Amino acid sequence: MLLENGTYTGTVKDISVYLRGENNRLSAAFRVEIEGKDLKYNAWLELNDGTISTKTIENIRKCFPRWDGTIETLDDQEIVNGVEVSCVIENEQDKQDPEKWWTRVKWMNPLGGSTAEMPEKASKSMLATKYGAKFRALAGGTQSKPPSKPPSKPPVAPVASSTLEECWDAVSKDSESRSVAEARWFTLIAKIGKDQAEMTAADWGKVMADIKGNQIPY
Repeated sequence: MLLENGTYTGTVKDISVYLRGENNRLSAAFRVEIEGKDLKYNAWLELNDGTISTKTIENIRKCFPRWDGTIETLDDQEIVNGVEVSCVIENEQDKQDPEKWWTRVKWMNPLGGSTAEMPEKASKSMLATKYGAKFRALAGGTQSKPPSKPPSKPPVAPVASSTLEECWDAVSKDSESRSVAEARWFTLIAKIGKDQAEMTAADWGKVMADIKGNQIPY
């Protein structure tokens, strides 16, 4: 009676290490009891090029933790007898008689299934830098923008400078008489609010601006 295709738990009863096929490739046969049926699983230990299959050896060591990995101990019955394994069953049609079908153990793995090796994770900082904005856009968020530069301050107009002598000459030239010039002069100085001896070049620049703008009444 055939088993349905699927994954079953089996109990290993025996092992035989032998040379298989025309090229006498090293192989191991395991007798496994599944659902009351004795089935055989063949594992190629040697590849066509004569090298040992590291994947097969690793899988057998996972199935049988008591095996030390050497060829001398691989066929010891104590290593395999009674060990439970996970077997993938696939029924195959007989090559000679299409009406006949055989239940085959396609794969044998440690109980719980084989463990797939995972690639090394990429760093989170690299992923965020390269793909962060794209994923946020797909998620409905807005793409992050680089921080905007603060607004530049308006250029400060250079402060005009002058001297007492330049300002007095300008007032004198623009006045009808000395008395008028003096009157204008004291008005200009009063707007600065400092004693003439304390006024700076910038203060005299303001006085000159007033003189040229003719803003002082007289």
